[in-house]
Amino acid sequence: MHPVAVKLSSFVSLSNEEVSALSEAMANTFVVPSRTSLVSQGDRPQELYFLLDGMMLRHKEQADGTRQILSILMPGDSCDIGVTLLDRRDHSITSAAPCKVARVSDASIEVLSSNYPKIRAALRWATLSDESITREWLVNVGQREAVERTAHLFCELFHRNLAIGKVEGQTIALPLTQSELADVLGISAVHMNRVLQEMRALNLLRLSDGLLTIPSLRKLEETAGFDPDYLHLDARFENARGTVLLREGEAAIDGRIAAALVGSVQQQLRQPKNPAEEDGPLKGQTVLIVEDDFYAATETVATLSSAGAAIMGPYANEADAFDRILHQLPDVAVLDIGLSGEPAFELARVLKEAGVPFLFATAYERSHLPTDLSRTPHVLKPFAGNELIEQVRTIA
Repeated sequence: MHPVAVKLSSFVSLSNEEVSALSEAMANTFVVPSRTSLVSQGDRPQELYFLLDGMMLRHKEQADGTRQILSILMPGDSCDIGVTLLDRRDHSITSAAPCKVARVSDASIEVLSSNYPKIRAALRWATLSDESITREWLVNVGQREAVERTAHLFCELFHRNLAIGKVEGQTIALPLTQSELADVLGISAVHMNRVLQEMRALNLLRLSDGLLTIPSLRKLEETAGFDPDYLHLDARFENARGTVLLREGEAAIDGRIAAALVGSVQQQLRQPKNPAEEDGPLKGQTVLIVEDDFYAATETVATLSSAGAAIMGPYANEADAFDRILHQLPDVAVLDIGLSGEPAFELARVLKEAGVPFLFATAYERSHLPTDLSRTPHVLKPFAGNELIEQVRTIA
């Protein structure tokens, strides 16, 4: 689904026609390299922009050269709807990573809003959500101590990624430097370094190579005093958040729960297939599935088995997958990248050496792949079932 449609669907359910209309209106796209200005303070605004991929920073510069980062833009976010009403921009927007941006005219937004009332409502809702986030940031910088402040920011970024399907296990992309994080939180770079060291020592986070892993979302939320209500997301977000907390929390301590979840998937696999599935496009193919999210694994199993594939797994970690392929190699493999915060690259390399075709089904962009795996076929979450089937059929 189009990134802006994914974002707006957090507020309002959009039809296929409305999603198509959004996609057509935002077909004029371009790439902004990392650490490059999109717009600058003082510019005359003439066009609207929507971020489709990557991360951008809205900020204001001070006379002494220092800056305050005012907000973090993520895929689906607008870069100021209505800004063309102003004579001059009062802030700058800079990319924190390679970004894909859609250029949209005021007229296009007016046509969309006129023809599709639900899109108009969703855009307004998104604006209100942005304003709510701004108010929370003021509270965060003005009233919370440094560790609590940092924990609150990371909770927000995790939840916003969760709402647009960009979480891998417990990991999100975070391409910000410590200096940039300091500019977000209103502390010095030295203080930022000390805070991150303290949070690592408390096992509140793991931060490296542009990836942030949160071992326990519940613990981080408690540290921050975090309440996601100000994000104004719908019930689907609450369900996704509940899944994360279940996976990591006290209930997950009892291994019988995890065994029951895996068992339910395996029970599905034992059910007789429909005749149409027996003659599907993946008939005769054994597909290894490595995915640590139960719901994603269940959906992947259902999708590929409906196309006639024989399923190996699903496995939630590399160790179990390694044990299986020692006894039997699959014909093709579908791999999640982040498995409980750890990448599945070693398994990918073994499959590559063994000549087994595979693809990554992940919320991470291709830029997160190591050089030796950068040409691996790649399906970006959230994906449609027919897209996954076609990709598997192509490489099998």
